Amino acid sequence: MEHVIDYLAEEEKQEQAAEWLGQVKMTEQQRLEYKLYRAACLLSNVEPVRADFITGDIPWCVINDMELELNENELERRETAQAKAFAAHA
Repeated sequence: MEHVIDYLAEEEKQEQAAEWLGQVKMTEQQRLEYKLYRAACLLSNVEPVRADFITGDIPWCVINDMELELNENELERRETAQAKAFAAHA
């Protein structure tokens, strides 16, 4: 049977170890974007590579999935805000 590697889990372990050693310092915004990048890589069937993310060498299909996810999140946020505003006026 083939050995299956969970690249995301391995990468998270490396990131945690590097942060613990003080080698990598990412801002909160970078961490959020990196999570979005990794999720988009899964959807696009592309192996996430931290160096590619840092240098901005991201395949167009991954960028497209990231944009779609951001648009869906923004739409959900706006609908929630609109529902709250409507409830406040009712």
